Amino acid sequence: MSSGQLVAVGGHASGENGISAGVCSIGTTTFSGSANVVAAGDGYGIGTYLDDESGMTPANFQLGTAASDTVTLTAMGGTGAANGKATTTVPDKAALCDGGTRTAAGTAVRFRLGDPIITVTHDGTNYTGYGDFAEGWNAAVGNENTANTAVKIFADWTATTDKTYGTSFGTGVGFYDGTNQAGSICVPTGKYITLDLNGFTMDRNLNDPCSDYGGWVIANLGTLVIQDSGTGGTITGGYTGKYVTGSKNGGGIYNAGTLTLSGGTITKNADGEKGGGVYNAENASFTMTGGKISANIAATGEGGATCGGGVYNAENATFTMTGGEISGNYSCDTDNEDGGGVYNAGNFTVGGTAKITGNVAKAVYDDSDNTASGGVTDNVYLPSGKTITCSATQPLTNGASIGVTTADTPVSGTTVNITDSNNADYSGYFHSDKSYRVQNSGSGSRQVVQLAVMPGAGIFDAKFYQPQLWDCQRSPAFPVANHSFRLSGLKAPYDQNLKKVNFAAPASDYVTFEYVSTVAALDDTVENRIVNSLKRYTGATEQQIKDAAVVKETLHSAGGTTELSSIGLVWALGSDGFLYTAMDGAFKYSGGVGTYVTFAAHKTGDSIIYTPDKTEPYTKNEITDDENKLAPKDGTPTAPAAVTYQELIRVVDNNSTPAPVSSATVTITVDDNTYSGTTNANGYG
Repeated sequence: MSSGQLVAVGGHASGENGISAGVCSIGTTTFSGSANVVAAGDGYGIGTYLDDESGMTPANFQLGTAASDTVTLTAMGGTGAANGKATTTVPDKAALCDGGTRTAAGTAVRFRLGDPIITVTHDGTNYTGYGDFAEGWNAAVGNENTANTAVKIFADWTATTDKTYGTSFGTGVGFYDGTNQAGSICVPTGKYITLDLNGFTMDRNLNDPCSDYGGWVIANLGTLVIQDSGTGGTITGGYTGKYVTGSKNGGGIYNAGTLTLSGGTITKNADGEKGGGVYNAENASFTMTGGKISANIAATGEGGATCGGGVYNAENATFTMTGGEISGNYSCDTDNEDGGGVYNAGNFTVGGTAKITGNVAKAVYDDSDNTASGGVTDNVYLPSGKTITCSATQPLTNGASIGVTTADTPVSGTTVNITDSNNADYSGYFHSDKSYRVQNSGSGSRQVVQLAVMPGAGIFDAKFYQPQLWDCQRSPAFPVANHSFRLSGLKAPYDQNLKKVNFAAPASDYVTFEYVSTVAALDDTVENRIVNSLKRYTGATEQQIKDAAVVKETLHSAGGTTELSSIGLVWALGSDGFLYTAMDGAFKYSGGVGTYVTFAAHKTGDSIIYTPDKTEPYTKNEITDDENKLAPKDGTPTAPAAVTYQELIRVVDNNSTPAPVSSATVTITVDDNTYSGTTNANGYG
């Protein structure tokens, strides 16, 4: 037949007669040039009856003598939906090729009509569509003459039941892991595959661990790039379990080659030991530029610790993450905190918008339904001596957030590096899973991000009892840096309304100080009053005053809480104590009165001399972060075991000129306890 058009028109409601007469019964048809075959039917449509499933022999079209000769098949009509074959035109998508090479002259090629469920493109050309996943995948990885093969799926690919491996995606070269036919999708050594999930799901469909070997969804031994041109593409259902005879590592993907994830989600996979989402084997390379790894589980292993709920990066392996998200993964070793998100035993580089948050270690695994719960926050786990490299070519930027747990624990005076040397400050993109302080150290190209012991909240972290609070007269009224400062006439504290603070139970009642805001955040009237007053008496700048911390003072007792002052400032903070000046109530007119808070022993009437290090009141950061602070920075103090009071009482007679009475018995009651004594020759007792 010369180049032209062959039209088969069905006369039966199902289109069967038309197919038989027009196409299937004509046997092998040879075209001397390119041709167009148009088939029209009704009912189930022509696609069904040109499929092997119809029980009819597919039509064979032999191409012409020129390599450029092609056969274009166009399905027209067909309103049914049996097997999804009743479709209309589009040659590059609707024409399915079962075998052979489409552009080879003189080659018999079997064609089917209908949408393909997997397509394979070699080197950007030679597009081929398949109606069977396994057939298409084997064709993709079995091609010997390609360096880059693109595979795209057009439907969900779910593994079917297999008596050996629980479930299997297929057999053949595309399902061989190098050791066993394990039922996983495989990229063999030396092959380069770009896989487009196209919004669909690859599901290993394992409800129980694979009984003999890896229950992975994908085993990559070559080069694999995973992308998702659609929305919601997922890799799921892998389950290597904990009692298998083969590898327990890797749930979703076992990578022993070069892997790139730019799109799609690796989710709800489980492994027996390491890498619930991805196991990046020794000397392998994994690059993540997008996509998501979430809700995967590193379950309790038999005879070994489990770690890396999201990703396990093995020794000498390389993991680079410049985008995407790793979140909501679990590591279920209840004895160790080993990377709910990422366990890094190799080389780990982060950059761009990498986000690793919300992952959990020490979770409890329930193998009855393959779920995990509980645990503690643990995002990236760094074994002793391991650090993270910050990318110089794709620096961390807005959107990046990385939680870190380290095997090495920072202690007072000793920090733990969590990054290598950098040429910029990247500390703002990291946070500690264990409430350590994240800080930048060094300068130039030698800056590192570190974990350090978080200073206590200073006075905000402490409880102060009756013997530790004294009202006093300040002289001068406000401190001046490097000038002596006297606190005199120590006496029992008063509240903002000049009422004596009632410590009903001195052994248990206590006062706390709480950060409220900066001065700049106060009502304009109050802010201006404080700024104008302090500028006049201290020499502090307006900005220094506005940045100062506003602190509230509260009494806590069995009967509830009493606000002693809602607006106050902290001055002269040192290792022995600090001065608190209330700036509300009656105190705003009282000038030189303040409250001195200390753990040092004092008595009524004592005086203290200070040499303050600064003129302006303290900011919040200075209160909480300064190393030379009151003892609470090392922990909240407890109530004193014993409270000592020293009061001098003088007894005189009632004559017009009072004279001291010696040897008089004096009895006083404190907290329901009665104490007696005798006056001396001067009447004191």
